[in-house]
Amino acid sequence: MAVFAVFPGVALSLRDATAESIHKSFPMPQVNIYKTFIAAGLMIGLFGWMESSFQSASALQFRATGRKLPGRRVGAGTRAFVSPRLEAPGTRGPAPAPRLPGRRQGAGSRGNETGECLPANSGPLVALLPATNLGLTTAAYPQFFWSLPASNASLAEFALYDVDAKRVNRNLIYKTTFSITGEAGIASLSLPKDVNLPPLKSGQNYRWSVSLICNPGDRTQDVTVNGWVQRVTPSSTVSQQLKQADPRDRPAVYAQNGIWFNTIETLVDQRCARPKDAALAGSWSELMKSVELEVIANRPLICVKDEG
Repeated sequence: MAVFAVFPGVALSLRDATAESIHKSFPMPQVNIYKTFIAAGLMIGLFGWMESSFQSASALQFRATGRKLPGRRVGAGTRAFVSPRLEAPGTRGPAPAPRLPGRRQGAGSRGNETGECLPANSGPLVALLPATNLGLTTAAYPQFFWSLPASNASLAEFALYDVDAKRVNRNLIYKTTFSITGEAGIASLSLPKDVNLPPLKSGQNYRWSVSLICNPGDRTQDVTVNGWVQRVTPSSTVSQQLKQADPRDRPAVYAQNGIWFNTIETLVDQRCARPKDAALAGSWSELMKSVELEVIANRPLICVKDEG
């Protein structure tokens, strides 16, 4: 007869011949011999099982792969805008984008013959731009944004100029006048592709402006803001980041790479599609704060695009 004590990691076998020889050497009741070896087998098996268990536990460790796949396990956070850095001639690396002359925030009230154009406490007209007055875009026909105050004006004007390298001479390449309701809000206009307007050239600065026409008979009473736009080609790294990013995270990718117009457009599109999304509203507030435009962070979005 053979006796087996089997546990994870050990198997103990005792044969009759072995038991008999031990019994002859150490006389004791046979039942105690078997109890002794069974107990020994239990102890050896227990130690073997414990050792095996500890080894298994230490081997079973999660190891993250080096490749990060697109996904979201934590909600999107602040869309803080990073000032663009443009390549400086004669240097090895990029230099901060220059601050260009411009006026992204309009002056106060302008009275006219029918009453005040901008009522008291209506707030300013604001071009949505970084503090440098220059915004980058990857689009040939970008979308421009500004914040309208409550006003008595019924007309507004958008203009785009081609400017020479010294920013001395400018040539009007597009202008449109459109109706407004007089209500406050974030408005926009996309450059049209069907009016013989050539696409923006990469690396070239263009000047744009928006005016509230307070008195059509006296355009000196206009309230005007203006700034700059430059088309750029995204690097392969940025293109890869955009390809891998969740659509909801694309505004953050643009913001972190200093591409202002794409940041605004993608975030506004998302907010218009999900107007009750508190996280998107928070991202918008953080973006406005990052470019020192907190004053307009709570103005409503006018989600119907005016194509000019």
